[in-house]
Amino acid sequence: MDAWPRRSGRHATSTDGVAWTRGGVVFDVRTGNYSVGAFAPAVVRTVSGFHMIFTGNKIVSGTDIQSKLINADSSDGLTWSAAISPSAPQVAAPPST
Repeated sequence: MDAWPRRSGRHATSTDGVAWTRGGVVFDVRTGNYSVGAFAPAVVRTVSGFHMIFTGNKIVSGTDIQSKLINADSSDGLTWSAAISPSAPQVAAPPST
């Protein structure tokens, strides 16, 4: 996931960290809390597998788009479960003058 709007997250493998082989889709961002797309992922290895946080965008009304921080966990880096961060800040519109 590196460009806006990205519609799916894929994996890649490497034995030396230089040459990479692209893999298949590990999650689809066309539904749910990020139906418009996702961007800015960060993945870290945890004791139980992997944790990722990224920004998800969805249409909330007409053409209004809402952005939220999404957390996802995986035991193998291939199968992910995602949920909206309970402590994700909700950005408000600027006050009208």
